[in-house]
Amino acid sequence: MPSYFGKVYSAYKSEYSVGNAFVVSMCGLVSSLGGAYLADRWERSGNYMGKAYICILSALLGIPTIALCTLVQSSFWFSLGMLGLEYLVAESWLGPSITMVINTISP
Repeated sequence: MPSYFGKVYSAYKSEYSVGNAFVVSMCGLVSSLGGAYLADRWERSGNYMGKAYICILSALLGIPTIALCTLVQSSFWFSLGMLGLEYLVAESWLGPSITMVINTISP
């Protein structure tokens, strides 16, 4: 993404660095915690496929947001907003996927 934003929006280098730091840290954190919360909640209710559903859904929701981020090149702020939305919906797979792998290795 730094290469993309550097080439398409070369006048916004300082804005991108601050914006990307916020997106990665805050949106990534909220997404990861949200995915873990949903996975735990669904597992407690007896839905053991909840972790897999979160991984699938986050990947599917990430496709249109990253596409809008990179294909609509008329506004830097729109692209940065779509990058933030992509992190918000697509980074929730990490916790559930690691838990599935750990549960597979040591039942």
